[in-house]
Amino acid sequence: MDEIEKTVAAIHREGRANINSMVKRRTGKLSRFYTKGVSRAKGKGAVGYRTKKAKKEAFYARFVHDGTADNAAKPFHDNAVESEEANHQHRMKSIVRKIGGAGAPGLLGRTGGR
Repeated sequence: MDEIEKTVAAIHREGRANINSMVKRRTGKLSRFYTKGVSRAKGKGAVGYRTKKAKKEAFYARFVHDGTADNAAKPFHDNAVESEEANHQHRMKSIVRKIGGAGAPGLLGRTGGR
């Protein structure tokens, strides 16, 4: 579970840094409502606009991230996920080795991301 927390923390940290470097006009909402969370019970983590309030307050985040007809995309989250993907895969493989390879994902299996 610590490995999932490390991945979530790294993606969150890089995503916020990307917001600060990619977005010129800042109200603070994109960064403030871009949160992380880990459920130990479910063994899952999430980064993004996770709550109903966050989705409402930072509704325009999707237009900043994906772009519009008039504005270029600023994929702050996708870039953060892509930059952490190799580290995450390495962490997951090391966990599988520690538990003896049972339930190891196949070559085509994904261990997170989009």
